[in-house]
Amino acid sequence: MAYWGGAMGLYHPLWRPADEATLHGGWVAVQKAKADSGQTQRERDYIAAIDVFYQDWDRTDHKVHSS
Repeated sequence: MAYWGGAMGLYHPLWRPADEATLHGGWVAVQKAKADSGQTQRERDYIAAIDVFYQDWDRTDHKVHSS
């Protein structure tokens, strides 16, 4: 869940648009979170939710996922 928190904490839509480094860092954190097999169903659900935002980060405008 620490990686989930890291992915959540990287994106600050109120302060500035996400740059490439931020989006890539979030994607990496989500991949690490998904790799951990010792999660509850609730934790997997949280990780799946943030995964939707970061997936295809390199091909999708981040505003598409945040609206």
